[in-house]
Amino acid sequence: MKNAGGLPGGGGRPEEKTLFVTLWDLSLPTSEAIADDARRVLPRSVEFPLVADGAQVWVRPEGSTEWTLGPVVAADVTDPNEDAQRVIPTVIEIEALLPAAKGNRFEIGVEPQNLRGLQLGGYYSSPDCYVATRDAQRLVKILQWGTAQWREMYGAFADCSNMQIAAEDLPDLSRCESLHSAFMGSGVVEGFERWDVGKVTDMTALFYGCASLVGKSVAEWDVRNVDSMAMMFMECEHFDGKLGHWDVSSVLDFSSIFSGCSAFRGRGVERWKVQKEANREGAFDGCFSLTEGLPVWMDEGESADDERYSDDGEMREERVRKFRKGPADDD
Repeated sequence: MKNAGGLPGGGGRPEEKTLFVTLWDLSLPTSEAIADDARRVLPRSVEFPLVADGAQVWVRPEGSTEWTLGPVVAADVTDPNEDAQRVIPTVIEIEALLPAAKGNRFEIGVEPQNLRGLQLGGYYSSPDCYVATRDAQRLVKILQWGTAQWREMYGAFADCSNMQIAAEDLPDLSRCESLHSAFMGSGVVEGFERWDVGKVTDMTALFYGCASLVGKSVAEWDVRNVDSMAMMFMECEHFDGKLGHWDVSSVLDFSSIFSGCSAFRGRGVERWKVQKEANREGAFDGCFSLTEGLPVWMDEGESADDERYSDDGEMREERVRKFRKGPADDD
């Protein structure tokens, strides 16, 4: 272990199995969203917006076994509300920490104490001030989740278009109620098959725009406590998951859940028990591959040509007719 002089934080080695470990590639471009941003962009650095206060950061070159001490994530002002979300835009100066390191790929480890979440897709520094982040596209892998108890996953990996989940362990989501926009626009396609999402209530826009997502990774999720799935798979053009095992009886908002999922065949959704008052507007807009027509719960009290549910009237009528012949085959 090497200590970087002058930087905050104590000595010693990190407890490696507890760290949240990510891999970054500094040869990849920063986000165009802040190309004209007035913030100082340091060469060979990573901007890591963490929801934390007092978490220790460590860095090392890819493949190394030696960690170098980095900064402590610290808020400027202590919020008396311990449950308040505090996004700390920590800049990790790789060049200063590892001046002799060659290559562009580096691992960043964050100790679990006080680590609550992250918002790589951007965040609000105040109710009226949205801050775009610059390095979402440079995150290429999640190597380990560690032992942190995640509470803030809102927009956690949004716009991480080059990211994959390579971790063999699972995140602790036992205190996490929202996955709102967590993977929106990301490149992730697998790695969350065994996640325990039983405490989550909000999955709004969770995978919005994940063009490569096909659906196998979420088929066995326990979603019984979720109340919003609005836009959950919107614009996931290759998504064709079989979701017949999902208990969606608590969901009140299905609006645009599968909108733009042109490959989605609708297998299993005819089994869903849906509340009559649930918002279903635009749920199947652009689902051109539906093989068994609209589920019965989409047609209750509605006409087959209702514009909220699908694309053109003739096609909608045919799908409803097909569906009434019998349930879809979920094999």
